[in-house]
Amino acid sequence: MKNLFTVTTLLLTLLSYGQQELATAMKNDDVVLLNQNITDSNKNDCIEINGTDYTLLAIAIKLDSTKIFEELITSHKVDLDNICEDKTPLMYAVKYGKEEMVIKLLEAGVNTDKTSKKGKTVLYYAEKYDQKSIAKILKGFKR
Repeated sequence: MKNLFTVTTLLLTLLSYGQQELATAMKNDDVVLLNQNITDSNKNDCIEINGTDYTLLAIAIKLDSTKIFEELITSHKVDLDNICEDKTPLMYAVKYGKEEMVIKLLEAGVNTDKTSKKGKTVLYYAEKYDQKSIAKILKGFKR
């Protein structure tokens, strides 16, 4: 139910920004539609949803849009460490228990030492949200 609310809110928010195609792409994990609507000027924007700002990468993580997630990282080279609100995309992947996305972000070169504006780390979020397997991955990661 929460995911349906999130998708609906996301769609309404993006529609209000005149981004119907981008909203549809995110909802349907449609890379072709994403590629037709993403630009260098909007790929790292912070988009407000219910009073919280998210990057497109964070939205892909939240919606489990795995194809778009990979496309944003590989083809569009989005800023992996962009903080919207107070979390990086890696922090969202940890929070939502997206282990495969955490691994892909690590492989893509995300900054694991980045802290939120409040000084929180990815390990803090792993502990807060009881993500033991992700915490183990993060602790064992060597660049």
